[in-house]
Amino acid sequence: MNPAASDAPEYPIRPLAPIKRGALIALAFAGSTMYALFYGWLFPAVLYHRAAVVGIAAGSSWLIFGCVLLGVSGRLPSESPGSRVLNWMDASLIAIAWGMGVKMMGLMLNVYLLAVDSVLFHAAVQIMTLLAADVLMGIVFVHRARELGVSLGRGITLWLMALNLPFALILTFLLMIGGV
Repeated sequence: MNPAASDAPEYPIRPLAPIKRGALIALAFAGSTMYALFYGWLFPAVLYHRAAVVGIAAGSSWLIFGCVLLGVSGRLPSESPGSRVLNWMDASLIAIAWGMGVKMMGLMLNVYLLAVDSVLFHAAVQIMTLLAADVLMGIVFVHRARELGVSLGRGITLWLMALNLPFALILTFLLMIGGV
């Protein structure tokens, strides 16, 4: 990465205030838990187990993603190593917050449509919700990554290869061995 690239910001990127970062972390955990518990409640025979597997895969892939981001990204000229970690953490948390909004809308849609007695219908709503959340989170992340000096192509590649691919591989592995 070349911090002097044409898409590098013209202003210094500042990490979020600790209270905002803490709120976004709480939102990520609370929202993910609420989302998983709702689907477990809706379809207890299958989804409590699947929700745990998806949660493990998602959490693991975000940790991998964070390590990759720190490994492949350079520092901006005015950035200290500590603020570099916080900038990438903040970029990820902001993306997660947007994705959580989409997930909550999907959850509300399924609550509204509880009268529909079809596991396939609710599973389709869940899959569509997760795909929409991933696309929106990817857009938000790539935008923030560009502010941090990462090119559009590299931001998309990082999102797909360093987050989505590990998630898919870990999830597949966990489901193949029978979950947790």
